[in-house]
Amino acid sequence: MKNTTNTPLSNFCNGLRQLLSSGGGFSSALVLLVSLIAGGCENSQPGTSRMTSGRLVVAVDEAYAPLFRVLADSFMARTPNAKIEVQEMNPRMAVQYLLDHYNDTTASFAAIIGRQLLPDESEAIAKSNLQPRQYAIAYDGLAVVVPVASPFKQTTREDLVAALRSPSPTTEQIESGVPSAPLSFVIPDQNSSAFALLRQLLPRDSTIVAPARYVSRADSVNTLVADGKGVGVVGWYVAHRDSARLRTLYMGYTDSLGRHHTPARVHPSSLVTDVYPLKQPIVGYTFADVKSVANGFLIAVSKGRESQRYIVEQGLQAENVKLRLVTPGAEE
Repeated sequence: MKNTTNTPLSNFCNGLRQLLSSGGGFSSALVLLVSLIAGGCENSQPGTSRMTSGRLVVAVDEAYAPLFRVLADSFMARTPNAKIEVQEMNPRMAVQYLLDHYNDTTASFAAIIGRQLLPDESEAIAKSNLQPRQYAIAYDGLAVVVPVASPFKQTTREDLVAALRSPSPTTEQIESGVPSAPLSFVIPDQNSSAFALLRQLLPRDSTIVAPARYVSRADSVNTLVADGKGVGVVGWYVAHRDSARLRTLYMGYTDSLGRHHTPARVHPSSLVTDVYPLKQPIVGYTFADVKSVANGFLIAVSKGRESQRYIVEQGLQAENVKLRLVTPGAEE
């Protein structure tokens, strides 16, 4: 049913239409001008925002696709004029997909990945004379994953890095006191967000040389670790979905002042307070117009209270939800 509510804009437009239909006493130039203004009236849809309507395609880091499918469904439920398609792919492909569609007018396009842009990606974007809008959405924790029956309990960031740099690491390098045995890893491949973060932990002149299986999907880490194929390194969001078979190690670290920090588990509170050392940013990017549905969705997931609270409920640190300690009986 058409909305017939009169507004100042609709009254103005109706007056223009009446003038055009009468046609008397107008020069051709004035008729053309009034026609152009009236055309703008025809395109105006009171109550409809481009930020909440239209088609959006979001290329999402495959590790976080389940999370953003839920958030996309929630956004569409609140804004039925928006149609969002979530396409899961590795982060490298997601950034390339965004570049390939920057001038595609069939839809708005966005990418959400579990890291910041890499230098070569930023360079490719700059060479295309593009400036992406960036939205910090949440943080995951990069976790060290073992089977539930494993003797491992905890490690440190420094011990993990040393083991990754060793061609023949042993289990004692991860945690002293455990039975000594050869150590191997299961890691998402070079296109993943987890690999990029691991690579950033190493000195610039070094690389991962420890024995490792590289997998194209983050959830494959869970399967291989549960089967005893190695120690996994993957985002907590992926690891916790298989908590019946796997657990994550507590992790400590030494800060730049030489202070040793007690190992902590991955948790929203340990991420917020930086007690857990391996934080993995989840970031949204788009080249779309500021008033597009791409920006509408990215604003909703990065700043909207409902979306941000849901992110916390999934065990991640939300960018714009702050944790509070509430004393029993105190007013919330």
